[in-house]
Amino acid sequence: MTVHLVSVLGGDVTVVPQMIEHYRGLGIESFHLVRHAESAGSEVYERTAEIVEEAGLKLARTHVGPWDEDLNSRLIQEAMDERRDDWFVVADLDEFQLYDRPLPDLLAWCEREGYDLVEGCYLDRLGRDGSFPEVLPGPLWEQFPLAGMLSFPLLGATPTKVTAARGGIRLEHGHHRALNGRAVPHREVYAQVHHFKWNDSVVSRMRRRKDKFQSGEWKLVFPTVVGEVLRFLDHLAAHGGRIDVSEPLFMFHPCGDSFADYPHWAEAVRQVHTCWPANW
Repeated sequence: MTVHLVSVLGGDVTVVPQMIEHYRGLGIESFHLVRHAESAGSEVYERTAEIVEEAGLKLARTHVGPWDEDLNSRLIQEAMDERRDDWFVVADLDEFQLYDRPLPDLLAWCEREGYDLVEGCYLDRLGRDGSFPEVLPGPLWEQFPLAGMLSFPLLGATPTKVTAARGGIRLEHGHHRALNGRAVPHREVYAQVHHFKWNDSVVSRMRRRKDKFQSGEWKLVFPTVVGEVLRFLDHLAAHGGRIDVSEPLFMFHPCGDSFADYPHWAEAVRQVHTCWPANW
């Protein structure tokens, strides 16, 4: 059984060294990494290549152009279509998956049981006081010690993710859902997707995203994305530029790098089950 990690690298790539290290720790040996930049002269174009080379890997391909909302999904699906019988771990560069068992064992079990994909949901990571830390060398789990539910309760964003799938599976925009295939029941396995989006560049990235989509410079598929950004910015304005980690809906709690560390996981899964019944 061949397993690849597929990810699109662009924007803020400061977490990519830790991302590569994390998935190597899960047993991934084959990396299909796609570089994206708006121009070949941009800083991120060169920096992405440097990071991948320093990790002893090679870029699978490069895409230069606007960061359209559906771009990541298209690039990931193209990679999966090339190897329809293989397994792919599908992760944005800031998504660090954790499972309740070794990943090779899980996928071998999926093969035996006839499952085509594994699903999970976000656990958003923040600084201890609700701040957005600068990404430094070393483990991110210590730099972002809080985990909770932010993407759905605050932004209204879809929290679900397809985390691993056979190449022949068709994924919905953002790999939030699969359009075909047999999924592992969530009561059997449900992955934690620790979301390290919330670093010191997130405010500028979110504002830029809103401006580019509203101007039409970037293709917008779902208009609700702009509302997500506005809710985030309004929350920061009301709470001194930070996330209110005392808000019960967000369920923030200190959390390390183990699947068993987050004490509210069962409740988080229950909320996802309640709010997104189409996924179950």
